Amino acid sequence: MTTEIELRDWRCGPIVAERLAADLLQLDGYTEVDPQATLDGPDGKKDILVRYRGQLMVVAVYFPPTQPSFAEIKASITMIE
Repeated sequence: MTTEIELRDWRCGPIVAERLAADLLQLDGYTEVDPQATLDGPDGKKDILVRYRGQLMVVAVYFPPTQPSFAEIKASITMIE
C-alpha cells in the first residue's frame, strides 16, 4: 500500500494522526513541537503548537474517514486569534 492510499483511507483515529503529524513536523525542522491533547482530550481547537523560524504556530490535524470537499474542510476550520 502506498503512503497516499494509507493517508487517504486513514482508519487509525485522531490520536495517531496527531502523533504522526507531530513527528513529521519535527523531521521538517519545526521546534518546540507540543501536542496539546495526545489522548484525545480537549485541546481548544489547537492540536499541536510549534515554533518555526522563531514564530509560534498552531497546527490542526484532520484525517477524515471519507473524502470531504474543500468547502467542507474550509467550513470546519476555526481561526484562532
